[in-house]
Amino acid sequence: MKARHIKKLRKRIGQFDKYLIRSSAQIFGDFYGNNRLGLIMDDYYVTASNYEHALQRFFRKYERMFKRRHDNYTANPIETTERWGRMMVVNQRTKFTRFYR
Repeated sequence: MKARHIKKLRKRIGQFDKYLIRSSAQIFGDFYGNNRLGLIMDDYYVTASNYEHALQRFFRKYERMFKRRHDNYTANPIETTERWGRMMVVNQRTKFTRFYR
């Protein structure tokens, strides 16, 4: 890889934001409750360029870590409301939240 390509990649990665990803505890948008074992849901932090990219990176990371796909895995996330959402993605810089199923 040439130096100019690396320079462009560094510049692009420098513009990425940090995202918090949380899956719902129940089937219908319970992001602040406990899961079926009575434990608070885990938060995952991912650096990405946008919300969908953050979900893609999270699913890949989850698959590498646990050697299986996440329960809410989808190749094409669909944005929805909080009530119907299965995944919550929060931009840590702007605090804007989006929900996906």
